[in-house]
Amino acid sequence: MSIMLALIPAVLWGAMGIVNGWAGGRVANQILGGALGSLVFSIVVGVYAYVEAPTTSVVFSMAGLTYVLSGIAWAAGTSFQLAAFKKMGVSQASGLNTAGQIAVNALVGAAVFGEWTGAHQWTIGLLAIASVIIGVFLISGKPSNLNKDGVRLTVISVFAYMIYFMIPKTVAILDLVHVNTGTLHNTMALSLPIAIGQTIGALVFGIIIFNGGNLSLPLLTKETAKNGIAGVMWGTGEVMIRLAVLNPAVGQAKASTLSQMGIIVSTMGAIIILKERKTKRQIIGIGIGAIFVMLGGILVTMAG
Repeated sequence: MSIMLALIPAVLWGAMGIVNGWAGGRVANQILGGALGSLVFSIVVGVYAYVEAPTTSVVFSMAGLTYVLSGIAWAAGTSFQLAAFKKMGVSQASGLNTAGQIAVNALVGAAVFGEWTGAHQWTIGLLAIASVIIGVFLISGKPSNLNKDGVRLTVISVFAYMIYFMIPKTVAILDLVHVNTGTLHNTMALSLPIAIGQTIGALVFGIIIFNGGNLSLPLLTKETAKNGIAGVMWGTGEVMIRLAVLNPAVGQAKASTLSQMGIIVSTMGAIIILKERKTKRQIIGIGIGAIFVMLGGILVTMAG
């Protein structure tokens, strides 16, 4: 059952790029719409959590502040990923981002947070990472066909997402805040400071960086509203992934790897729904790549 906490985000987050592509708009509209959708979701679940078990002391604490910072890191990662979508297409950019996140987050979880301790765990874990990365590159295509600007944007996105994952985990391990952030109600309540950080980050990255600081360009448009659906999807997956990362039976290495199984959803959705054109050879590569990704997902569950 613990594994499902990481697989639900895989489906939801995998479909987010499809929703962003369908909703349209500039990067500024997409990131702001996603942040506002997440904010609405977090208010709803936050109120529910407060009614069930008062959580004000958790939200307005050092834990809440660190989660605001985590939300800002998410906004950075998502902004640069959306910009990469514009350069490379959803299927290719999602593939590269997935490979990067799996390699970085799994290794950080294993090496820094000590989630893999024995030779057996490291062997299986590294095989799992290798399998997923091979699958992702088969899905994405030849490196020579990659857009260089898109690759640079993806690298920045990957490291921003790493910070987003690491902040709450680091705070919990170092016992810098004296509240239990791993309970269901506290995790639901802490989605609010994350969403506040996302909104702050969305305004900074959406307006200043990807809108060129031009306040005359409209931000609150119908495209922004439609992108709010992606924000709700993200918020739901975020609560699940936080519980998974803080769950000793799952942890960051396993949770981050499993959550990236959504590459299958995003790639196939981009081809079928967004009508991204692929050759027969590319479609075969995508099919084989999907098998490698699923194999890696199975292996990583055996590493812990």
